Amino acid sequence: MFAEMLDITEEMAEEALRASEQLLRRLTEALPMTVVQIDAQRRVVYQNARGARMVGTEIGGELGAAQLEPVIPADRPMVGEALARVLRDGTDADIEYGYRDPRLGLRRASAKARALTTADGRVAGAVVCLADVTEEVRLREELHRRATIDELTGCRNRGATLGALSEALAAAGYGTAAVFVDLNDFKPVNDRFGHAAGDRMLAHVANVLRATVRDGDVVGRLGGDEFVVVGRDVPRLEQAQNLALALGAALESAPLELNGAVLRPRASVGVAWTRPGGLDADALIAHADKKMYEAKQGLNPLPRYRPTVFP
Repeated sequence: MFAEMLDITEEMAEEALRASEQLLRRLTEALPMTVVQIDAQRRVVYQNARGARMVGTEIGGELGAAQLEPVIPADRPMVGEALARVLRDGTDADIEYGYRDPRLGLRRASAKARALTTADGRVAGAVVCLADVTEEVRLREELHRRATIDELTGCRNRGATLGALSEALAAAGYGTAAVFVDLNDFKPVNDRFGHAAGDRMLAHVANVLRATVRDGDVVGRLGGDEFVVVGRDVPRLEQAQNLALALGAALESAPLELNGAVLRPRASVGVAWTRPGGLDADALIAHADKKMYEAKQGLNPLPRYRPTVFP
């Protein structure tokens, strides 16, 4: 009698196990992602249909270098190390990487790896979930672009410019410069040629400024016809002056044709410079703005520079 009860109990346990395995397999097949289970030697123990297509190996095959081939070269070390860390230390890994799809080209994927352990805590393998997140990444980048970039000129917008200046001031090993650029006689351009022509002028000026600044400098548009250049790691006032002079000269030498007329952009420029630990972003911008208005009083073909230095 006892033996019969034991047999029934074992059968019930086996049936429950089969039902549980079936449920898990059906769930993984229904998920909109790749699910792969590997053992400690990286051999595939289980994969759903998406996994077979995306990973490109069979049950018992190793998750190795061949499966990393579609990953873009720059991301392969990160992907390999993340999986090795999960199997070695039993830690979780959540990463995002680029890969090339034979049909769709360059894509982005999200990978979440979780260690599987034995009763005594030894790592016995891992479950890896992969999902294509290309559209989510594009949306995220588009939202970031809209939040930081001025749509008309492609420059940083006001908030992003002030943020870049704050970052430059916080990280500066040398000094930081703020160059305030305000176009002269911009309103008559709008009045004579129309706002579309004025927009072309602003975009043209932005392109000239970006082409003139150093690598690492930031060009921002505060609004209207006002631009600010954030100069990172500017050791001395003289270098800030040289940057401002280069910007003014570049604008003078970059005429724009509008409706048959050739316009030569001119600007009033104010320069403010501070040593590390000096003024904050708002104060530095305010002083550069003040010097720009002082330069505008002369309205010379090239701006008058009255740089400001702060301890």
